[in-house]
Amino acid sequence: MVVSQMAELTEASDTDQDGVADSYRSLSRAWGLSGNYHETSGLWPGRQGGYWLAIGTASHNGPTFFHTRGEYSSFGRRGRNFSGVEYRGWVMHYDGKTGKTTPFCSGFRMHNGIYQDPDGNLWCGDNQGDWKATTPLYHLEEGNFYGHPSSLVWDENWPKDKDPLLTYRHDLEAYNKHRTRPAVQLPHGELCRSAAGLIEFPRDGSFSREFAGQMLLTDNAGNRLCRIMLEKVKGGFQGCATFFVNGNGLRSGNNRLRFSPDGKALYVGQTVRGWGAPAEGLQRISWKGGEVFDISRFSLTKTG
Repeated sequence: MVVSQMAELTEASDTDQDGVADSYRSLSRAWGLSGNYHETSGLWPGRQGGYWLAIGTASHNGPTFFHTRGEYSSFGRRGRNFSGVEYRGWVMHYDGKTGKTTPFCSGFRMHNGIYQDPDGNLWCGDNQGDWKATTPLYHLEEGNFYGHPSSLVWDENWPKDKDPLLTYRHDLEAYNKHRTRPAVQLPHGELCRSAAGLIEFPRDGSFSREFAGQMLLTDNAGNRLCRIMLEKVKGGFQGCATFFVNGNGLRSGNNRLRFSPDGKALYVGQTVRGWGAPAEGLQRISWKGGEVFDISRFSLTKTG
């Protein structure tokens, strides 16, 4: 079993087959650690034995330690959410063959969840807050910057003597030229408050023929799951969002999603993060069949 922690990517093994892990191997420690409580990470298995990692920023609600792991940046430390140590606010890739971890793209505030679809497209959400006016869904591409400036201090192309927050506060035109915009933006509070895990409905229709291939996004601070209908136009993704589940017995704290091997059940992992209604555990959602009184698909016409 491979687990993402604040400090590292860890492989846990049960060598004596007693049901309890007894061997732990560090696969990667390629990012910094400041001691701030907010520096969590997300994980998704990539292709050919690799892993995608969403390395979260630190929060102004907690301190950094006097001694940090890795290089420290005073420019990166500034701001509400910040990247005082290496690669906070980045997506990284761990290569299962070489053991090398490389930075992939930057500009994230707290991208609690990452997903690679069957076509190889990489996706993540982010959490509303400083530099993020509402909940976004991003299609990720190598080298792109997705809007939260603090992480730029770890970009090899960013000048070391230049404060990214100060630079872009005073030059929003340059900021808007640099950043990659979301594929979809979800109304904050109305549709999603705290984006977390995401996954695609099985394309074979084993769960739902109507929603096959569409995206699901959890709300960690609400009792809802969002359904996102994506389309690709002139090489870029865009789309529309609505509820998949809104209440109806679903608890809050929704953090991760997985479908059963046969695709007929959706499991929702829940955890208490310190805000929203307290809830944790595992809930299962099954499709009862029948016709759905809801928008099945949504797309623009060629003329808009």
